[in-house]
Amino acid sequence: MNNLNPTTLLFILIFLGLGLWLRTRRMRKPIKGRGIVLLIPVLIFVFLGWTFAMTPGLQITTGEVLAAVGLGLVLSLPMIYTTNYEVREDGQIYAKVSKGFVFSLLGLFIIRFGLRQYLSDLKPEELSMLFFYMAATYITLWRVTSFVKFRKVYQAKINQEKGGAAL
Repeated sequence: MNNLNPTTLLFILIFLGLGLWLRTRRMRKPIKGRGIVLLIPVLIFVFLGWTFAMTPGLQITTGEVLAAVGLGLVLSLPMIYTTNYEVREDGQIYAKVSKGFVFSLLGLFIIRFGLRQYLSDLKPEELSMLFFYMAATYITLWRVTSFVKFRKVYQAKINQEKGGAAL
């Protein structure tokens, strides 16, 4: 952490605070429609990131890519575990409010920041690409699993409405 200046630290804290605030705020709003909105960030993120992968001169080994993807898989597990959905009184589906989710986000940030310091001997482009592979893995797994969880709650809600209407 010898190259961390106060301006960078302030930027990191503001970025972290905004991220936490946005994620917790979204837990208070219903998820509209059939949940496709849960997958849109994955499509945008992965598409834009793969354009970066075409950068000439990147020298990333297969082992480094596998390690980044493996770490992304491990980091997705707390996010998956702490993301659940519920039907509230108004009949809408919401993400369940979870303190564990907030702690997962904080832990994820700390791990990524620590790895950035630990892997500082890599070229910035290579480090960024490895972090992209890691983030693409955990975000994709988390969002796809969240979509599946949402669809289960959505389908149960539809079945309950059909069953209730038949009475």
